[in-house]
Amino acid sequence: MNLNSLPPEIIQLILSLVPREHLASSSLVCRTWRAAAFTLLYRSIHLVSIPMGDRCTQLNFPIFENRPEELVDRINHETSRSGHELQFSEAVRRLTVAWTMSEQQLRDFGSAVLKMRKLEHLSWIVSMIEQAKWDITLALICRNLPKLRSVKLFLDPDELGISEERTGALNNIKELSVGFDRKESGFHWRVPDTTIRFIGGAQNIESLSLCSEEIYPHASSLPYVLGIDDIMSGLSQQNFPHLHRLHIGPFCCDVPLRMFADPDFRLWQFVRTQKQLRELVWYLYEGGSRANRVTASWSISPRDTEVVPSMTRFKGSARIIPSLLTWNLIKRLETLDIIHVESISPGALSDLLETLRRVSPVGLSYLKGLKISIADPASPNNIERAINVIRKLASGAPILEELIISTSQPPTPYNKECLLDLLAEIPSLRRLGLNEEWLRPPKGLSDTQSFSEQAATLCPVLAVLDNVEFSATLS
Repeated sequence: MNLNSLPPEIIQLILSLVPREHLASSSLVCRTWRAAAFTLLYRSIHLVSIPMGDRCTQLNFPIFENRPEELVDRINHETSRSGHELQFSEAVRRLTVAWTMSEQQLRDFGSAVLKMRKLEHLSWIVSMIEQAKWDITLALICRNLPKLRSVKLFLDPDELGISEERTGALNNIKELSVGFDRKESGFHWRVPDTTIRFIGGAQNIESLSLCSEEIYPHASSLPYVLGIDDIMSGLSQQNFPHLHRLHIGPFCCDVPLRMFADPDFRLWQFVRTQKQLRELVWYLYEGGSRANRVTASWSISPRDTEVVPSMTRFKGSARIIPSLLTWNLIKRLETLDIIHVESISPGALSDLLETLRRVSPVGLSYLKGLKISIADPASPNNIERAINVIRKLASGAPILEELIISTSQPPTPYNKECLLDLLAEIPSLRRLGLNEEWLRPPKGLSDTQSFSEQAATLCPVLAVLDNVEFSATLS
């Protein structure tokens, strides 16, 4: 087999075993190793022109200024006659852009990206571009890069510059994420029609993500903040025939799950027409301490929930799990990913567990995968709460195969004991994914049994892994 036909990760692993200090820099092995390393190093690049202190939270990378025009210029000067020289344009798979470009810089940027024939994902804060026609550049990129399947954009919700001719620019994209990022104090009461048609032109998407990122430090003091129903006022008339995943949030204003199940809201009007929809990710605020009282007072008709597509995969806050089960929105749920368990107060936890005791046997009979995530502050008490939630959910999930627990802090010995006791109650479990901290022996007790060994004693068929993602069979 030709070495270059292997995946870069395999090449890197093989060549890491070669004693490179004894090789001349011009040797074939050394050049091959450099090529493999180059491909890995530049698989993902950032083009950033935001000085320290400016806003750039949306794309989740460090704030710095890396002179993007220099890299763009270098790519534009690459030619097919470069022979064996390493080329950035051949390495890039993921591109993140936060760059306040002029018209000329935008043209140069577009030319450089069009050379990235292997580009798969583009994240771009286009709201930073005020005068230049970014939509023309995006249309060229989407139509001419055959491997580009995922686009993430941050638009000004008042954007009026998208031309009608660009409404089909996203037709070949499979995954579309749109964040509305207001820059100015002025606002419109709805997203412009050209923006809605621009999003609606992505007729072949399988995944759609919508959020609103206000830059104001005190969004609650504004006379108006953009919400999901403002966006859905136009999108509710759009149909995406291949859409199977919908990701909603975060938004600055309160957005209850009721919007998903009540015909008074545009979100309900949207989802009822998406017949292929099977996965819901809900990063929305659920009413804080009032959540349980508000949910109890809502009157949702079974007829209204029946027309909503039945979700098989859900990811969201623990607070809204009872609502999902009570309203029968997840009739055949196969994977459940619960986030921010640490945000539940002791009183709310008691109410949650009581609700799960009453309704979980009905709603979780198809559940195969369960994931619990605990972010900071992840105290031992929070981990104990998570185990209590898992115990209640697992009691109503007779075919549960995978359990994932993701924590940002190491567990205590008592946490481990509680989890071991729980494992004995889930005979169907075949795979347990944990952070590395769970699998290490206690400090100073290296001769004691590891958690994996103790779990294997209790459940001989259970695989315990240092991996906090669902397996490929459930993903």
